[in-house]
Amino acid sequence: MAGVTGELDFASGADASGELTIDVGTWASGDAGRDSNVRNYFFKATEHTSATFTLDSLENLPEKPLLPGTEAMAVATATPTTYTGSAPVEANIKLTRTDAGYTVQSTE
Repeated sequence: MAGVTGELDFASGADASGELTIDVGTWASGDAGRDSNVRNYFFKATEHTSATFTLDSLENLPEKPLLPGTEAMAVATATPTTYTGSAPVEANIKLTRTDAGYTVQSTE
């Protein structure tokens, strides 16, 4: 998804924090029909334009900060919130540091 704003603090454990606001109208999977259905029926993007993602904790990070060009596996606990409500989730992620910043990818 494009249209993501906000900040996350990749501290270890419960010190990790932050919130992202996600423009749900930018959902794009590469399949136009599926994209339209997800935006219109799942997110109801014309009525509810955004969702939030709140990072609650980040476990299993190395003790030392990541250097540019390195990556680490971690377990993120977060709370996504849409117009229907919110629910806690846990996901294995790969956190990669580049010269420009960080990228986060779900590994599941």
